Amino acid sequence: MTPEERDRLVLEYQQLARLAAEYQRRIDLVNAMLDDIAQARTAVEELELLDDGEELLVPLGANVMVKAAYKKTGKLIVSVGSGVLVEKDFEGVKKHLERRERSLRELVQRLTAEYQRVIARMGEIERQLGAT
Repeated sequence: MTPEERDRLVLEYQQLARLAAEYQRRIDLVNAMLDDIAQARTAVEELELLDDGEELLVPLGANVMVKAAYKKTGKLIVSVGSGVLVEKDFEGVKKHLERRERSLRELVQRLTAEYQRVIARMGEIERQLGAT
């Protein structure tokens, strides 16, 4: 292997390492979003069981909570993107969460496949560089 070929492989390896790190970051982010959906699904199921006027703790962030009385209207408010909020019934919210989860799981599969492709190429380069 010529020094130019070796330099080219080293450069490609470095670029692939950056790309792999970005794929991993994105996979972690999407997995966090999937966890958020699972928590929302659980909360929606628990809200369905509450009676009108029943008290619950609502997290405000940074481990701060407020007691609130639940007004059972049968509707929840869902963000559908771009700052748009829509009122939906419990079943509509569940379907919305299911669609979102399905979409995110497909994204994780695509990202994981690309990540594995990049890692495989990095392995090939490592073998080529190790053979010199």
